Amino acid sequence: MTDSEGGMDRSANDRLARLVDRLLATAEKALAHGAWDRAEEILQDILAVAPEDQRAAGMLQQVRSQDPLPGGLRAMVTLLFSDIVRSTPMAEKAEPETMRDLFRIYRDAATGAIDALEGQVLQFQGDGIFACFGHPKSHGDDAQRAVLAGLEIVERMLKVGPDIRRGLGVEAPVRVGIHSGTVVVGLTSGEGRLPDIVGAATNMAARIQALAEPDTVVISDATRPLVEHSFELSSLGKQTLKGIAREVEVFRVARSRYAGARLHAVKLHSATLVGRESVQHRLRGLWKETWQRSEQGEASDRQAVVLRGPPGIGKSRVAADLCDHVIAEGGVAMRTGCSSFHTNVALWSIARFLERRLGLLPEQTPDEQIEILRQQTAGAGFDSPTAVPLIASMLGLASTGEPALSDLDPLARRAEMLRVIVQWVTLACRQKPYLLVVDDLQWADPTTMELLGMLVNQPVPGLMMVAGSREPVPSGWAKSVADIELGPLDKDDALLLAAEIAQSRGLDTEARRRIVERSGGIPLFIEELARSGATSRPQEHLPLRLQELLEARLRAPGIDLRVAQLAATFGPVFDRVLLKELAGALVDQAVSDLEAAGIIEPLSEPDGRAYQFSHVLLRDAAYETQVLDVRKETHLRIARMLGAAQSHSAGDAALIAQHLDLAGEFSEAVWAYIDAGRQAQDGASHIEARRLLTRALELLETQPVGEARDLTELGARLMRGMSVSSVFGYAHPGVLEDFQAADDLCRRYMHRPEVMPAAVGVYSYFFTRGEYGTASTVIERMGELIDVPEGAWFAPEVKACSGYVAFHTGDIRQARRVFEEAWDGFLKRPPEEMVSPFWGTPHDPVAITAVALACVAGLEGRMADSESWQRRAVERTESIGFPQGPFSQAFVTLYLAWLRMVFGDLAGAYRYGCQTMATGERHGFDYWVIVGRPFVLISEPGLVAHPELLSRIEADMNAIGHWAFRPAYLGNMARAHALLGNVPQALETVDDALLLVQKQGEWIHQPDLLRLRAELTATVHPGRMHDVVADLLAAVEVGLAQGSLVLALRAANDLARLPAGTRPADWRSVLSSVYDVLPPGSECPGVLDARALLDA
Repeated sequence: MTDSEGGMDRSANDRLARLVDRLLATAEKALAHGAWDRAEEILQDILAVAPEDQRAAGMLQQVRSQDPLPGGLRAMVTLLFSDIVRSTPMAEKAEPETMRDLFRIYRDAATGAIDALEGQVLQFQGDGIFACFGHPKSHGDDAQRAVLAGLEIVERMLKVGPDIRRGLGVEAPVRVGIHSGTVVVGLTSGEGRLPDIVGAATNMAARIQALAEPDTVVISDATRPLVEHSFELSSLGKQTLKGIAREVEVFRVARSRYAGARLHAVKLHSATLVGRESVQHRLRGLWKETWQRSEQGEASDRQAVVLRGPPGIGKSRVAADLCDHVIAEGGVAMRTGCSSFHTNVALWSIARFLERRLGLLPEQTPDEQIEILRQQTAGAGFDSPTAVPLIASMLGLASTGEPALSDLDPLARRAEMLRVIVQWVTLACRQKPYLLVVDDLQWADPTTMELLGMLVNQPVPGLMMVAGSREPVPSGWAKSVADIELGPLDKDDALLLAAEIAQSRGLDTEARRRIVERSGGIPLFIEELARSGATSRPQEHLPLRLQELLEARLRAPGIDLRVAQLAATFGPVFDRVLLKELAGALVDQAVSDLEAAGIIEPLSEPDGRAYQFSHVLLRDAAYETQVLDVRKETHLRIARMLGAAQSHSAGDAALIAQHLDLAGEFSEAVWAYIDAGRQAQDGASHIEARRLLTRALELLETQPVGEARDLTELGARLMRGMSVSSVFGYAHPGVLEDFQAADDLCRRYMHRPEVMPAAVGVYSYFFTRGEYGTASTVIERMGELIDVPEGAWFAPEVKACSGYVAFHTGDIRQARRVFEEAWDGFLKRPPEEMVSPFWGTPHDPVAITAVALACVAGLEGRMADSESWQRRAVERTESIGFPQGPFSQAFVTLYLAWLRMVFGDLAGAYRYGCQTMATGERHGFDYWVIVGRPFVLISEPGLVAHPELLSRIEADMNAIGHWAFRPAYLGNMARAHALLGNVPQALETVDDALLLVQKQGEWIHQPDLLRLRAELTATVHPGRMHDVVADLLAAVEVGLAQGSLVLALRAANDLARLPAGTRPADWRSVLSSVYDVLPPGSECPGVLDARALLDA
């Protein structure tokens, strides 16, 4: 190569280098103005011709970390609007050149003040200047900077005022208006490609500026809390502004109290615990007492503590200090936290904690995970066969197939699961004292609250629990916990904290004083101010001053805000692998940067996949920076991702529903919430199910009116009614609301055969409530359908329901007819399909039809038939699996207990009542325990339960809202009162029972109750034998009319036994009228006595 050629190459390279330098300078200027897309375009051009240029590559990486945000960015900014007072009339009189020169002087003064405080001039409009603080650079004190800039504009214009008057011959007073609010930023426009700002806040700033007097600065009530610590303000009162719906209080800024300062970052939680010495001493004392008492196998009086206070007050920091102390002392510190995303997922925080504690990894198979669980439980000394399958089910592992859970009702399984967890904790604490810290108790799901309540109210030796909460101590805990409320630090302690953080930060005494003054004594504020001095705002539910801090931290250089936004959309806890899938790109570096910045922190899991935000408010801030449409899209993508996952954790259904809800996919969210509610019900988590179904019903209101919506509402209301009644009983008004609404819907759509199973649920509710008229109406509507081909498939089930209404209302003959028709219908079906697959209640219709026929036959005196039907009913229940089998068994034995009672066989009633209760207790059916108890009051004549049990039974019945059979229960309680010697109370109780018979129309009980009242009246009022005779004659008459021949016979026998002169002269004909209509050869109760009385 010749010298001339080499020179030409060097010249070309020099020109290229100079061009690159100029382009880099242009890119830097674009970056300074927040024109990210323009900067990216320039940098890509540079790298196209100079791919090795590291400076351009680094700047491009910065651009892509700052502005990968689709649709822009939601940000809290402070907007400044300034103009020259009376400039329009001035322009009419002055020469154009005068106005040109004035505007140049004014703009130079204003832009100089704005630039000095790192604001951004967005627009010049004649004499108007529109500027933004908080974007593209966010500092954490942008409202203060805007006010300082406004004051500086006024000051600069006052200084040049004499020159303007001399040189231009005009006065140029200025006025400035300032407002803070949420806007969308990130779009660009114009040749300068400056960021656009869109939102109501822009109009507000201009309106407020118009209220300023010449040479003054005014601010809105939204800006006031952000700057009142720094400036002297005076209120101008509430103002009505054009185009603004609310009244706005406006403040004039008098002067600055001190100059703002930008603070350097400090590491979160780097400071020692300051200002909490008394709390620290108390907690350590409680820990010492817990340890010492555990050595004697005892629990101390106050082993649980609730640390209360608002966000950022230092609850987590105090708990962390105690954890360090416990570990140093040789104890074990465990920590978990509740999540606002999982308030309807039972035991979510406990399950996630156990996964981390056990070292369960996603790549392990369910069998491997269950084996780890077995080893851990065995190592802890568990000998319960339910421990492993219960905990495995809580962790969402595949069924182990172990028989221990196969015939446990969900409610019983839930109770057993809580017991197992408490037992595990107890066994662990026998080996070494434990500290359990639970953060954000206010977001605990109801089942976790119940578990923690067990640990609080039944203290485990060697366990101390500390819970952090924003809310008051739960009422059920008040007597068992130490309630510690944390307040702001006093000035001296706050200065100590600021001084500790300020070490090596170059912050002088004045800077630390300003930090404390801004912080309001809240430790998190102090830490964050000293950490970065640059943050801005999440949204209205966060304190404005904290919003300024948090948002700027998220938008600091080197932070990939889009990754933080995506992580925040998952919730307080997120999985790095799922985050990568959601982002569609590598996120490892971004996650590392977020961790290094103290924004997120890893959870103590073996695979290192799980992270959480270091403070929930940081998560909220990141979440709120997304523009609404992008936020919705992200929620939808997460929902789709979770739904497509091959394996699911417990609670995923509720999480998917919530993401669909937040995505605005309300139609899909409705079904997701219903599905999640069904899963919650399967686990007996009825409070969670109620919340999920309530949200489903709320979202249904947004859907188009029509059959699809109504039928969905019908199903959801029936489900919610079941959950509410399971927790609060049928007496709860929410149950009535749901079933009345369901009844209305069934009435509207009864022409649709598929509604019939739902109508059975409505019928069952009103039947159990003793509202036989309403129940009968529901059945009558269903009966109109079973005579047509479309509805005939459900005919046996409908007839069985109809039979029970007839039976309880005293129409024995009608009951027998429809029960026999129902039975014939069941037999016509294949043996394996005797019951319709759409039957939705837990009792088997075949078994309950058989026991009803047993009762009918018994009341008619057909004892052999009655015994035969009883055997069929029992055999049927024994052939059915859980839960229908045991539930139906309890149903059958309850009716047999009643039948024995009205026959006068109290020992038989006691035996069947015990069987009903035993079935309920064995399978977790509390309902059957309660309704079976009245039949065990009298084990045999002369032996009766304690009086306290009588009041307990009545209270339990009222609590569950069970009114069917209530007259019979009252009758049995009357017998118990009589055996206890309190015959007047017994008589009052049987009177109540007869009144209830009339009120409910449950006439089946009337003959037996009339006979009982006659018996009691004869005992306590021997002078009122005419009342005795009247009741017995009425009992005979009613029994014969109903077809309850055995009840009529018992009353006729009692009438015949009355002393001569007391009984009516025609007693023999009365007795014969019953005896003669009994089935030939009947061996029913009382038949031998009747024959003897007639033969005497």
